[in-house]
Amino acid sequence: MNKPGNHFAKKSMPAIKTKCESSPSRLAMKVLVALVAIFAIEAIVFHWRYWLTLAGIISGNPGPFLISKARLAVMAIIYVLFEIFKPSSAIWNIKFFDMGARAKVSLGIAFAISCMGMGAFSQLSGQAAWLEQGPVYNEGIEAVQDGNQYNHLADALLSGSLSLDLPSSPILDSMENPYDPAFRAQLNKEAREPIYWDYAYYDGSYYCYFGVVPCLLTFLPFKALTGMHLRTDIVVVAFACLTLAASALLIVELAKKYAKDISLGQYLIGFILLGLSCGVLEQAFLPRIYPIPILSALFFTYMGLYFWIKAERQFAQSRTWNKAYLVAGSFSIALTLGCRPQFVLACLLAFPIFFDEIKQREFFSVRGIWNTLAVIVPFLIILAPIAWYNQARFGSWTNFGASYNITGGDMTSYTFSAAKIMIQFLEYLFLPFQLIGSFPYISTINTSPLLQKLPMLFTNEPFYAGFMFLTPVTLCLFGLLIKKPRRALKERGGLKLSVACLAIASFDIVVASYVSGTNMRYFADFAWLLLIPTVLLLWSLPSNDGPKGKLNPAIALLSIVGIGLYCWTFLGTDRFGALYIECPTLFNVVKNAIETLI
Repeated sequence: MNKPGNHFAKKSMPAIKTKCESSPSRLAMKVLVALVAIFAIEAIVFHWRYWLTLAGIISGNPGPFLISKARLAVMAIIYVLFEIFKPSSAIWNIKFFDMGARAKVSLGIAFAISCMGMGAFSQLSGQAAWLEQGPVYNEGIEAVQDGNQYNHLADALLSGSLSLDLPSSPILDSMENPYDPAFRAQLNKEAREPIYWDYAYYDGSYYCYFGVVPCLLTFLPFKALTGMHLRTDIVVVAFACLTLAASALLIVELAKKYAKDISLGQYLIGFILLGLSCGVLEQAFLPRIYPIPILSALFFTYMGLYFWIKAERQFAQSRTWNKAYLVAGSFSIALTLGCRPQFVLACLLAFPIFFDEIKQREFFSVRGIWNTLAVIVPFLIILAPIAWYNQARFGSWTNFGASYNITGGDMTSYTFSAAKIMIQFLEYLFLPFQLIGSFPYISTINTSPLLQKLPMLFTNEPFYAGFMFLTPVTLCLFGLLIKKPRRALKERGGLKLSVACLAIASFDIVVASYVSGTNMRYFADFAWLLLIPTVLLLWSLPSNDGPKGKLNPAIALLSIVGIGLYCWTFLGTDRFGALYIECPTLFNVVKNAIETLI
């Protein structure tokens, strides 16, 4: 006679085995069905003319039957994203801070894929060859373009000089105002002297007006150790990946402080927004020198906020300050002074982050003197050498040299126009696509009929659409005008930080509109300030609360659609490094895929 326990074991074990074996088989079947569907779409939908011609329904030669590997890859990516973010996906039920090892490994793999994708993406515009060719005379601007400013700066610093070792131009020396672009181009049209474009020119010498910190961290040590120049696009990708990593860390701290119950899916939404929608794609697409100060400043800003929020959160839990986090946060944000100075305004976010502690006299008091010094002193330590650097070059500790830039406008003189600033403010945020009848169906504002009605919309560089149009999920910020979502955000503790971010973003947009006009590259100056309150607000919405929030899949879809809209602008034919020239295969694959369906 069998014992009850043994009888149960014999009966139950086969059932358990069958259950375990069924899961991989279901997954394999699902993948197989998806692959069949993808190939069917490629063979039937994208080749409908071929079949109708073959059947004699439409006249003409059917031509060859060609399968597009690129289209198959895109459809596979869309399928994977659907499986990850669909309403029934497990990511909405897994609490982020309780997830297991498998989920963590999956996140790590996803991050590694993002970084590799960023590296590949940066090569599409063909800038590596442009950077390696060195100085080239451009007849369109009647000046020399050389994208190796940081390598020239590294050479200068290693030789004990602050000015760059570049030949001076008699034309510039003879001009009363060498920053007048039209007159300068007129004088140099026949002489073709080496006037260096996008270099600061002051008192007969060239300088690099881009922040010195990225050079000190990358180009200079590389040159000192190897004796070779470091290619600029490699540094761009490195800082882009560091920015992704910093955004991932910052989202964790934001969640621990303001939304401890978020799901894995909500975390991924935060990463899509703060990591990928913050302007990093715009910077990586054209990896010349311009993205390096911006990406490095964004990286240090994210890290600074990460350390500060971590310090505040740990104090709230233990009533003990970790001053190393306070110091690290301040050093990080202070370093933005030597990257892109306007990012240092992030220091103002210390007030909403430490608001309760300031009220409790943990800062700005005798008791809190060491905390106060831990935050302030790092800024003074970084400010001192940067102020000296500016003073030694341009005679003023506040002059970073951008006003002496040899570029398409006279940066030494500005004409204030409130109307222009207001229009460009709206342009920066809300300008929709300017549609045209041929692929890629969008044009820059400079070629749009709208420019005839509003000449103030003119931009010096290609501009396709405003940030909030390209990132539609940020439109939820208008929900702060409504009492219920505003109260929900306040109850979570994120309202003060959100309002401060929006105020600084508004100031940044006004300054950008006044100083340099609209430029999609400058989205990164303020995008993160709009995205932080967006993420906090979405996490706090009552209908989005908890791991089974009803809005989560829709928010994920809207976030991914935003990435898609932005990526569509990279097909624009007026872009620098336009894909139809630098990567015609990809451009034509997308073009053919769209036109085949029409």
